[in-house]
Amino acid sequence: MWGFAGNCGWYDYSFAEEPEFPGADFKTKTIMGRVVWNDAHFVDLKKTDPEYTDELIDRLERDIEYLENRVDTIVSVTHHLGFKEMLREKPGDKLWAFANAFMGSTKLGKMLIKHPKVKTHICGHNHRPCRNQIEHLESVNPGSTYGEKNYVVLEV
Repeated sequence: MWGFAGNCGWYDYSFAEEPEFPGADFKTKTIMGRVVWNDAHFVDLKKTDPEYTDELIDRLERDIEYLENRVDTIVSVTHHLGFKEMLREKPGDKLWAFANAFMGSTKLGKMLIKHPKVKTHICGHNHRPCRNQIEHLESVNPGSTYGEKNYVVLEV
């Protein structure tokens, strides 16, 4: 029997290339004085991004723990990434590196790895198709874009 658990996930800047990013302010989502991440305009969480990330990871972990005694295999689905290996990097491109800080959270990936019944993690957000095997878990980004939708087939 299979179970599914998921939520949006979020970001806590743990994918940032450097903890102290010159010219960047992650809280205001600006770099070099320009706003480059639109969540600054459209999202008001009434809490910090790291607080919201922790809240969603805790909620997802509770859902996974609920399923663990009920199913053999768990698939986790989040919008945001849980592993840096899923990022597209452009060496030397500071704006790209800045944007990567908003792609997800290493805490999400660490939590998923703690649960051996979670065999598949399906994510998105960066529109880059890729698959990574991390221990018992395969993390898959189908790579959908606004105009082209891709899918993941799970063999039962």
